[in-house]
Amino acid sequence: MVLLRAVGAAEYANMRGQLLQFCTDNGLRHKAVTEIRKLRIQLTYEVNLNLPDLNLCVDPNMPPPTDFQSKLLRQILLAGMPDQVAHKVDETEIKETEDKIKWKHAYR
Repeated sequence: MVLLRAVGAAEYANMRGQLLQFCTDNGLRHKAVTEIRKLRIQLTYEVNLNLPDLNLCVDPNMPPPTDFQSKLLRQILLAGMPDQVAHKVDETEIKETEDKIKWKHAYR
């Protein structure tokens, strides 16, 4: 969510012609932010191709997501990559042959 807010703020700074200064002031790589901007524009274009009635655009004045929207975004992100999510190892999952101390607070 921090990165999402940084991207939104960078978009706003770019609209005002201050992207390079914004990146310098906030410790962001200008090239990376520029690539993110290009990707956002490309994704917006693809969405508009597939859903023309939506008429989506990259809005530099868009407010940051609310707490509820942030929760939904995290759920969408996690739903798309279930094999990349770790879960805490329950004590009942630890086999007798494994080191119980090693696995006590571990994640798989």
